[in-house]
Amino acid sequence: MPYPVKWYTHDFGGVPNLGNPLAGGLISILRACLVDGFNDQVPTTMTYDIPSDEITIDFGAPGHGFLWAQIIEVTGADQSEYNGEHRVSEVSTNWIKVKPENTPGVGTATTGTAFGCRTPPVGGWSVLYYDAPTHNIIFGRTDAAATEYKFRLYNDQTYDSNSGTYGNYHAKVEILSDYIDELTNTIEYTLYWPAAYTYSDVGAYWSIFADKLIFYWNNRHAQNEGNDSCMIFGDINSVI
Repeated sequence: MPYPVKWYTHDFGGVPNLGNPLAGGLISILRACLVDGFNDQVPTTMTYDIPSDEITIDFGAPGHGFLWAQIIEVTGADQSEYNGEHRVSEVSTNWIKVKPENTPGVGTATTGTAFGCRTPPVGGWSVLYYDAPTHNIIFGRTDAAATEYKFRLYNDQTYDSNSGTYGNYHAKVEILSDYIDELTNTIEYTLYWPAAYTYSDVGAYWSIFADKLIFYWNNRHAQNEGNDSCMIFGDINSVI
């Protein structure tokens, strides 16, 4: 079953690098988590165990990168019960276990194509505009319940303002309305989000919580727990 709310952290396997700072680092993370997905792996076998009501997804070698309790997406099995989104219930170096929503009809998955397993995106988000040389991206939401607002991120360390001592460690955010294209819109708000971990005492330490209407960006931007930031874009019921 698809999970409407997903979470991602700095220690997920295959997740992009935030940087210290790195031009485009935050863009890469948001694209991977909201739109593209990441950490594509190829399982060797998928087997259902009746007593435990779990599917074991074996990768044949260490290093799959999936963590306990995260959401994964499986593709390629002939039996639909193996495919789709599942929450990881147990992790080993070579395999993971998940509990399927419905019991597979056979013990071992078969396939006419290659098995696939990855960290899926949230879903409901799209990239409306992206200019790689200037690290300028605009995200929109595809759900009918979403408001018209769009999210623009400049993530190149050299944007036109915030030129103070610590300007390079922030990304410039614009909330847009009346959106037609990247040049035709109204800028409602301009904000600056922590987008590096230069002064963090634990290195890269971030998380994203999101659904189809909203995401939370949590980042340790300086030393100790008091220097975690929580930045938000999206809709909560009647609050924007």
